[in-house]
Order: sequence, then structure tokens, then C-alpha cells
Amino acid sequence: MELTVVGHLFRDIRVTKQGIKETLGGAPIYALSGPTLEANGTSIVSCIGSDFPEPAYRRLTQSGVDTSGLYQMGPKTTTIVTTMGEEGKKIRSLQSLAPKITKEFLLPHHLDSTIIYFSPIYREISKSCFTKAAATEAILALDLKGILYQEEDNEIQIVSCPDLDFYLGYINVLVLDQLELSLITERVTEQEAIDDVLRKGPFIVILMKDELGSSIYTHHGKEDIPYIIPSRFRDDRGYIHMYMIGFLLEFLRTGGNISAAGHFGAVCGSASMESFGAGSLISRYQIERKLRTLY
Repeated sequence: MELTVVGHLFRDIRVTKQGIKETLGGAPIYALSGPTLEANGTSIVSCIGSDFPEPAYRRLTQSGVDTSGLYQMGPKTTTIVTTMGEEGKKIRSLQSLAPKITKEFLLPHHLDSTIIYFSPIYREISKSCFTKAAATEAILALDLKGILYQEEDNEIQIVSCPDLDFYLGYINVLVLDQLELSLITERVTEQEAIDDVLRKGPFIVILMKDELGSSIYTHHGKEDIPYIIPSRFRDDRGYIHMYMIGFLLEFLRTGGNISAAGHFGAVCGSASMESFGAGSLISRYQIERKLRTLY
């Protein structure tokens, strides 16, 4: 197994003046592109409820991705409701939360993966998963956002995490944005803040900067990756997930070439925004063709 993606699948409900629309969210749904990106085996570890849409469940189990780590427990799938308020303000609330993902969910073939990508939605991945995965030779990656989420006054907000050093001590690759960086360190400059994070464990820190692209930091320096403007814009919710999946796979393919992996990941993220949303398949051929037109 080359890639295992860990985190809740969730029902993503959007409420606007035009009505209510429901789609799926969570990194595991974007892992469906693992086979088409030519990953040598892709698996997901997640937990859903009995209310999970049956067509989506069939698609997951028939996708070619290993779903032996997809557990159906309890009545409710994690559900997040996003209400579009006045002046475009988004208010996100947690309607339900599926059971936690514990170390028992990680089976031997998951632990044999070359890459384990943790992408929590709302602190649903038990610490025991990190300690168990750390005993393997896998590259461990973490999307920080779901560790920092907390619901206050019926609204999901990003706050500081008292257990941050625990997570940073176990992972190799961290992805976060500028707001998240400002919450986890009191350093003044970006470089000082990143150096502070690197000292705590990760050997790669990917800082997402929206339309300014991303900066990939290591102990040896920084690589700036440009934002790849999509040819058409449909859905940006999977951008970071596809960026990370692409980056991690290409990092291995190229023997650790940060620049090549960053550009590949950025094009994967751009292709995700051009797609019809969660579960749309993105292929290696599609990404490499786009890269040839850009560089």
C-alpha cells in the first residue's frame, strides 16, 4: 500500500438563499484519485453512520480504493452545515459527529503504507492513531486545521490547541495556512514561526497562501510554489486535500524533490477546483499534461 488517508468523511450541507445543497467532504473522498494518480495502492480509514448516502457508499466500495478501514458505526455521519450569511459571511456548525477513529481502525496493511495522511475534520482522530503509525516507516502527514477546530456558540471556529506539541512530535509533513500559523506560535516573522514549528518535529512544513500560492519549508530552506489559476472555477473545497495527495505521491516518485512535488501538488489542487466536486477523478496524465504547458 502506498497511500492511506485517515479522517472522517462528512456530509457537507450548504444553506444559501437559493436553497440547500448537500455533497460529501473529507480527505478520504479525494483519495479516490489515488489510483488514477498511479499510487501503488490506496486505502482510506474513516467512520460513518447509518445515515451515510447509499449511492456514495457503493461508489466508495467499488472505486478500486481499499475500504476495509471504512467503518459504519452508530446512526450519524459527521455533518457540517455551512450557512451563507449577509455580505458573504460563512457560518459553519457541527450538526453531528461520528465516533472517533482509534488505533484499532488501523489494520496491518494500513500501517505498511509508505504514506499515511491524517486529515481530521473535527478532532476525530485519536492520539493513539499517531503513536501507532509512528512505530512504522511511513511518512506521516497532517492537515492541521481539524486539530484546531472547536465549536463555540454553535459556530465552528479555529482556536489554539493545548496538545499541539504532541501532534507535531509524531509527524513528518505539516500543512497549514497563515491564520493557523499565527495561532500556534508567537513568533513575529513567518520564517521565525516556521523555524519554531520545524524544531518541534516536522521536516517539511507547507504554508498555504491562497492566491499567493504556497511556501514549502524544510531545515535546508524554502521553495515558493505559484498558485495555478484554474481554467474554470467550480469547487475549491478539495484544494488542500488534492494538493497534499499530489505532493506526497510525487515527493516519493522523485526521491524527495521538493520543487517537483510542490508544483505537482499545486496543479492537482488547481485541477480539483476545475472539477465537479468531491469524488471527481484526477489523473496523472491530466496533471503532467498541464505541467508541460506551464513549464
